[in-house]
Amino acid sequence: MEAINQHIFESSELKEIIKENIEKAITGDGSDQIEEIDKEMLEVQEKLLKVANVKKDYTYLEDRVEELRNEKEKILLEMAEEKNEQSRLMELEEFLDNQELEIESYDEELVRKLIEKIVVYDESLKVIFKL
Repeated sequence: MEAINQHIFESSELKEIIKENIEKAITGDGSDQIEEIDKEMLEVQEKLLKVANVKKDYTYLEDRVEELRNEKEKILLEMAEEKNEQSRLMELEEFLDNQELEIESYDEELVRKLIEKIVVYDESLKVIFKL
């Protein structure tokens, strides 16, 4: 049991690395980008009104407003997808936190799954785990 618990303890270091990666993945949103797009869209719309009032061609401004709307919609969709991914990552982190990391009693099935063989020496044992 000691060898299995040692193996599990070493795996807990991997658990911490996974949790750190989850936290890195969770941070970040596109609200700054949305703000910039809204600001630029307002400026372009103001220019469009000025150009339209003097009866000049403003199709290039209309095109730019449409581009900005599409870009904003794309960012909003990406943010929604990220929010969904963040939710799943948080569930995974919670799952990892709730996992029992120490085996307290002998479990034949677990031993057969984890251990490839045990080599017996005069003074010690060598436990070889499956990869």
